[in-house]
Amino acid sequence: WQIAIAGESRVLLISGEPGIGKTRFVRELMVQAQFQRASVLLGECYAEGGVPYAPIAQMIQGTDLSGLSNTHLAELIAIAPALQAHFPDVLPNPPLEPQANQQRLYDSVVEWCLALNKKAPVLLVLDDAHWADGGTLTLLRHLARRALRLRLRLLMTLTYREVELDEARALNDVLHDLNRERLATRLKLKRLDRDQTRDLLAVLFAEEITPELLDGIYRETEGNPFFIEEVCKALIEDGKIYRAGTRWGRPGMEEIDIPQSIKVAIQTRIAKLPNRVQDTLRLAAVLGREFDFDVFRMVSELDEEALIRALEQAERAQLIQEVRQQAPERAAGSPKFAFTHALIHSNLHESLSGIRRQRLHRQVVVTLARMKPDAYEALAYHHSQAGDFELARAYSLKAGERALATYANQEAEKHFRLALELNGPDAEKAQALSGLGKALYQQDRFVEASERWHELIPLYRLLGDLDQLARTYAWLSGTERQRGNIVEAIRVGREGLAAVAGQPVTVGLATLLRETSNACTMHDHKTEEIAGFLYQALSISEELGDVPGQAETLARLGYGLALPPNPDPIEGTKLLEKAIRLAEGAGIHTTADLACNYLAQVEEDLVDFQAAIGHYQRAIQHCQKTGSTSREIFSLSTLAGIYMRLGNLQEADKLLERGRYLLGLIDNTGPPAILLRTAEAVLLHRQGEWATAAQLLRDIVVETQQKENINYFGIAAFFLAYVLLDMQAYGEGKQFLEQVRPFLGMASSPEYFYTIIIFSLQQGNLDQARDFLARARALSGPNIGLTAQSFFLLEEALVAAEERRWPKAFEGFKTAAQNFANAGLVWDLAQAQCVWAEAHLRRGKPKDIQAGRVLLGEVLALYEKMGAIKHAEVVKERLKAIG
Repeated sequence: WQIAIAGESRVLLISGEPGIGKTRFVRELMVQAQFQRASVLLGECYAEGGVPYAPIAQMIQGTDLSGLSNTHLAELIAIAPALQAHFPDVLPNPPLEPQANQQRLYDSVVEWCLALNKKAPVLLVLDDAHWADGGTLTLLRHLARRALRLRLRLLMTLTYREVELDEARALNDVLHDLNRERLATRLKLKRLDRDQTRDLLAVLFAEEITPELLDGIYRETEGNPFFIEEVCKALIEDGKIYRAGTRWGRPGMEEIDIPQSIKVAIQTRIAKLPNRVQDTLRLAAVLGREFDFDVFRMVSELDEEALIRALEQAERAQLIQEVRQQAPERAAGSPKFAFTHALIHSNLHESLSGIRRQRLHRQVVVTLARMKPDAYEALAYHHSQAGDFELARAYSLKAGERALATYANQEAEKHFRLALELNGPDAEKAQALSGLGKALYQQDRFVEASERWHELIPLYRLLGDLDQLARTYAWLSGTERQRGNIVEAIRVGREGLAAVAGQPVTVGLATLLRETSNACTMHDHKTEEIAGFLYQALSISEELGDVPGQAETLARLGYGLALPPNPDPIEGTKLLEKAIRLAEGAGIHTTADLACNYLAQVEEDLVDFQAAIGHYQRAIQHCQKTGSTSREIFSLSTLAGIYMRLGNLQEADKLLERGRYLLGLIDNTGPPAILLRTAEAVLLHRQGEWATAAQLLRDIVVETQQKENINYFGIAAFFLAYVLLDMQAYGEGKQFLEQVRPFLGMASSPEYFYTIIIFSLQQGNLDQARDFLARARALSGPNIGLTAQSFFLLEEALVAAEERRWPKAFEGFKTAAQNFANAGLVWDLAQAQCVWAEAHLRRGKPKDIQAGRVLLGEVLALYEKMGAIKHAEVVKERLKAIG
């Protein structure tokens, strides 16, 4: 705790068997923290589960939220709805992509914790974390990482039972990450030895006990603190230990029967209570570890006065306790109670016969459905326990949809799988499969998601739901595209379009048309067909009044028309500008961001880099309005790439620094992180850190292969080959270029051909270089942009120089260099002049050697101006070598 409040945030893991004292230990820690005026926040987890993020909501409620922005407040209200009454004017945030939504929530929780930290150190406690939902655990892992980077005065404490870890997959994953990243310290509580048991008993009885009683209790309890306390309570309630004046008395040990298990000890104590109280406790156990008095009163057959007396007797017996509630819940007026220990609750629940347990659960669901109709998770649990599988399935579906909406993907997966196991009608099975597929997709488990979509398609065919059928084909095509299986993505898209051909138009059909066009764009660039898909999608969106669909389709259509090899950049640009106006007018910032990015790429191709920079900055503004941190990282990384090509390495470094900060907020390891790290590797290469850049790119290549993220694998592998070229590691570099080839759209990848032609020539393989040049010519159309034309000229010039067609070669080098200079592409100019200079030096005539020396001098000046000092040093060494 002292280390944490000094600004070195820590996670304390407290583990041990049931009854070992984890909760007692953490309560003492909470008292110490409160004594030091810290903010102490407790979130409790229960075996019956609950709403996703319920423990986080429990922590947030009652804290001061006045300094937070409406964006952050809206996210906190989404997981703690009781807060809405205190902030009635705060509206929900606009929806983003699921991953961006989740990141916005995480960012909001970090901001909440930052606000608390400005006033005092913070102790966050998650009790019984083995029962926590996956969303809560993932969010806390994120907070632990961020707290360390931000140097928050924070101690996060998790208690959990080791015996439950086999079934607690989410907790296992989080514990593994916390330990691997050295964020956590683990304290494993062990049973007391004989001397420690004597000390505990001396405290409990406020006097020394006899060795005989100590031996008897220690023999049966084996030092489990909770068991020791329960044994003592049972012996006192049974009259075997009693007050004799100012001391405790007892008969001889032969007359004392010490319970031989925790279960027996608890049952012995409960059996001493009146039958009415025992029945009350068993009914409470059916409600859960924690129960609401108003619900309990409606379920119980006792009148209110009798019920209160029964609860008071149970409290005096230390079996239950009233729960201290946070401010919004206190205002609601209904007290809550909880069993003092999970073992007491589970023992009572298990003591019921199967028939009685089902009957009591039926009593509960009738009242719960009336009083808390949106308690889907609890209703699913109670209906399942009551044997009413039809309603259990229905509520599991509702719970799954809610978990999806709050980005608790593991919880959503659990609920949808349960709904499938309960084997309902086709419509409910389809809903469960659809939800499960989305939950898996949002966990980057693309293979499993694809399997669910394949199972779903025949169901929607059978049900005749053509809109959902089209949407499912779109999901499946998008999933295959995400995996890099572009041919399969196209096949799936076409199959879906054939399946709904001739049927009434739907939003799902427009979605499928857009997704199919996306896949085709990445493969064969059949302009007319792709445009046809998008024009049809646009017509459908306009007919149905689907403004978001219209804006997105206009953006994709404009992008497709504006970029080579398509013929109409002016019309494409107009459509993109229209998409931006439509999206901004409707407040659809995500689509406005997409369209701004597309327009920026078009301006890049038209060699108006200042316009491109402006559009990327506009896209970033849209990201900031919605809190879409991941999309902002995309734009920052891409914008940094432009500045690197313009030779402004310092500005690129600033942008990537901002990206690193944002990545720290969201702890993302997916595409935003990969793109940012790839851009960082490219900057390292520009700064002359070749070995570091190469190793970073190797790591990204391995990571993207493992995640089956083939698109980003291709990008990283290409840049790795480019770096290895400078390092003269030709064998390894060519290997990566060969792996990249299937995943790059060749017509839009002139740098690929340029790089692999250089590799071929460096290895003396002129025939292979000619082959790649022929492929580049075949894929190049009349409408390719100036930058692509310039790389094509370099490719021709390189081959011509190898064939000793010097005039052709020098003319190509000269034109390409002029193009790069006119466009302000300082880095590309330096590279072009390098290969031009080497061609002169290779020819070897005195005037050529002088020309090569002049060109290298100009390259040296460019590198020094850019601040690429190590590249400049290499050029200096080359100039020395040629004299």
